[in-house]
Amino acid sequence: MSDFRVASRYAKSLLELAGEKNLLEEVHADMQLFDQVCQQNSEFARLLASPVVLPEKKLSIIKSIFSDKISELSLVFLELVCKKDREKLLPAVAKQVHVQYNALKKIQEATVVTTFPLDDQLRNQFKEIIRNASGCEGIELTERVDKDLVGGYILKIGDRQIDDSISRKLHELKQNFMQN
Repeated sequence: MSDFRVASRYAKSLLELAGEKNLLEEVHADMQLFDQVCQQNSEFARLLASPVVLPEKKLSIIKSIFSDKISELSLVFLELVCKKDREKLLPAVAKQVHVQYNALKKIQEATVVTTFPLDDQLRNQFKEIIRNASGCEGIELTERVDKDLVGGYILKIGDRQIDDSISRKLHELKQNFMQN
């Protein structure tokens, strides 16, 4: 079975148990913290994937880092995964918890790329576009600044993309001139 499917199943099980115990928000926050640590500390992520380091050692490191920062349920879950010798999947599980949590809460993830930082008015306009396109009330908007766009924006909503950037329009104009 692929690592993605295994991570997805672990995430689903954790979210179901958290839902039963009314700890959904806490567990989601715990897994976001775990994912953030993995992204910010590549050595920690490599440690989890290393076949040389024993699972017991990995578990003791995980406990020393997270024991006072996450809920008891999340810590027991991390222990269980380590005891099953699947700790290399923990970063993927943490990401899947976030994806499945968003699906459960009907939160749409989107990314907007502009040439300048957004103010509150523009941010709200983009959120309204996303609400209309996706039908979701909850919006998780990631903002990026890219000076190479020249102007305009690129909005990614799930697997859809709206590219209304000046650089794309200039590229299309260049292509038209080359064809004629």
